[in-house]
Amino acid sequence: MQSQQFQDLLNAIPLLTSQQRNTLINALSEQNSPSDIAKSIEDSFVRAPKCPHCGSEDLQRWGMRNQRQRFRCKSCRKTLNSFSKTPLARLRHPERWPQYLEGMTHSLTLRPAAKQCGVSLKTSFRWRHRFLQAIEHDQAPELSGITELDETFFRESFKGQKKGLPRAARKRGNDRQNVDKYRSW
Repeated sequence: MQSQQFQDLLNAIPLLTSQQRNTLINALSEQNSPSDIAKSIEDSFVRAPKCPHCGSEDLQRWGMRNQRQRFRCKSCRKTLNSFSKTPLARLRHPERWPQYLEGMTHSLTLRPAAKQCGVSLKTSFRWRHRFLQAIEHDQAPELSGITELDETFFRESFKGQKKGLPRAARKRGNDRQNVDKYRSW
């Protein structure tokens, strides 16, 4: 957006009704909410803390590590944080995760996604597999509401099959009957 258009938008804000202002505020807050994925995971863990090792809910705070709250289970006496025993455990740079996930939703391959986020190719590969592993268990048990299906065509390969071809086999190379014609002994 150019600066003049932005200035016009700022000047139009006082003219908005209260309902329009609330809609604008909600739209702006939705744009910012997915940017802090790590914070939302930590908040959900704090609401219902549970030890991933033994399943106990009897946890105590056990200091901070890398700006993350650590906990200690009173039953098994192991320390943990909100990401322990999850696919996102030990992943670094949580501030870059939303940008990487956005690239994944736009079907970016590993190298462009890594370049966009400023991480190495190995990190991009690790993140891709960890994020896919994280959403693997987050599938809806059944569909509800409006569902739309589309058809996809996949080319079928008969490579390596000797039987059951729906067509005659292709001949490649020289035909044995014609080989003798071209030999000069």
